[in-house]
Amino acid sequence: MKNGGMSEQKTKAAQQHTGGHIPGEIKLAVAIRLLAGGSYLDLIPLFDMVKSSIYKTFDQVVRWVLYTFEFPLPGILRREDWSVLHEFAHDFDAKSGGHFYGTFGALDGVAIRINSPSLKEVPDPGNYYCRKGFCALNVQAICDKHKRFLWAHPMNKGSTHDSVAFGGTRLLDLLKEHAVKLKEQGLFLVGDSACPLCFFLQVPCNQQEAQADPVGAKDAFNCHLSANRTWIECSFGEFIMRWGLFWRTLRFSSIAKSGNVVLAAMLLHNFIVEWRMTDKERTGADEQCFRQFTMELESAAQRRMTALTGELPRALVSDNNEPKPAGRPSMTEKRMLEEGEILRNTLMLTLSKGNLKRPKESGMRCNDEGLTFMEH
Repeated sequence: MKNGGMSEQKTKAAQQHTGGHIPGEIKLAVAIRLLAGGSYLDLIPLFDMVKSSIYKTFDQVVRWVLYTFEFPLPGILRREDWSVLHEFAHDFDAKSGGHFYGTFGALDGVAIRINSPSLKEVPDPGNYYCRKGFCALNVQAICDKHKRFLWAHPMNKGSTHDSVAFGGTRLLDLLKEHAVKLKEQGLFLVGDSACPLCFFLQVPCNQQEAQADPVGAKDAFNCHLSANRTWIECSFGEFIMRWGLFWRTLRFSSIAKSGNVVLAAMLLHNFIVEWRMTDKERTGADEQCFRQFTMELESAAQRRMTALTGELPRALVSDNNEPKPAGRPSMTEKRMLEEGEILRNTLMLTLSKGNLKRPKESGMRCNDEGLTFMEH
């Protein structure tokens, strides 16, 4: 014994600096706790780990998740597995009874707050400042009706308009490559007015035109399209509610790391959604949790995080979904727009034949934090 009675034997925390073993279960627990919004200060006494080891463990688990899981949509398109997309379309079509059939995914963007990047990392850090008044990543994503993310791209600058953010992705190239087959199958995505209309991406009719339509076909189209598109908003809402890390600004060392953390959190979200789909009791418990969701601002954990970051938690984030900027379309874009209008008119005619109008009550609800969920 020396140093005032302290033992010469190294503590577990000290052993980590010299190769102490940390079981995989503990590593996963550490990463999930951080994703859920916890502080490393809570984890040091809980797992007897030092700060540097906690963040190395977090990085390792993020790599594990990205290596183990993947978003399914790109692979489905490459394999031309239309039967899977039709399964998604049948899920979306449950309420229209076949009169608005073909939606296999809902597209939208969400702004994830980040620290302002440095000039050493990017030449234009100001472009990460979004119109909502903070630095952000514009995260584009597509979901199915079960609120699983089918695809995501997190690396757009915060000021990037949604149409530009989606327009520069490899997925759009894949959709264009398979446009003819998607048209033959009658399959398409739904998005908001920020997106360009084309056959494989349907967007709402102009609101003024819909209000002026004497037969209400355009309003009915907008209603059923919105009912399908709402699921991506619910997916984002559930994602943010589940992972408290996104209630505050991400403070990672690089933009690339922030993007990888977003992707890993989305893939773990998918794992949880698929797990609860196997058991109705799990589904009910999860939905009840989201209805009653609160950030518990006065809890000890939240006060600790507020003191550490100097930032109060804010669960609600939003996208850059203003109407698509005007500009002269290319011949290819013009042709895609014309094909999109043909499909839109076909869907409006089908809705009119089925005498389907805008319902008087929607199943979408908001909790006290302003995040959306669907009441079945």
